[in-house]
Amino acid sequence: MPTTTPVAVNRNELRLAVLRGLAVAPASIDDYVVERLVARTLARKPENPVGYAHIAGRNYAISQVRSADAKRRAEVRRVEAEERAARAKAHAEECAKELRGIIATLVEGTTDIQFCHLDVVVRAYADGAKDEDIAKQYPKTTRDQRYQWKTRGLRRVLPLASEKLRAFMGYGG
Repeated sequence: MPTTTPVAVNRNELRLAVLRGLAVAPASIDDYVVERLVARTLARKPENPVGYAHIAGRNYAISQVRSADAKRRAEVRRVEAEERAARAKAHAEECAKELRGIIATLVEGTTDIQFCHLDVVVRAYADGAKDEDIAKQYPKTTRDQRYQWKTRGLRRVLPLASEKLRAFMGYGG
């Protein structure tokens, strides 16, 4: 393979070629970046140093633009996720408030066991408690018994619930 001798080029020509390459895309540049790209070009000793410097500048500018776009998209995704989480939290709090209001109206004149049915519904849906947490409150009950209590409590709550609350609880459209 024939080896060619690199063409002697001064730094100003390379600097100009890098600047032309950087002008391809709107990227923020400074003298340090230009000098670094010129130094990289000189270190590589390409056959066509001016062309290499131009391409290096162009690629750097494109890379900077892509990086800025990616950062903007990531920021937008983060903000959207925070907004979704805030809306979901507000929706859950609103539904929990409605459920507690319904339970407060139903508690009047209930027996102790009916109160337990309603309590299991509140803990499961308004507080978001798992069955293990409810089991700690009612230690001498089985999982099937707690499920039956929740079902009985739901039978009393659902006819009074709004469509939004029913959907939140998983019993509506």
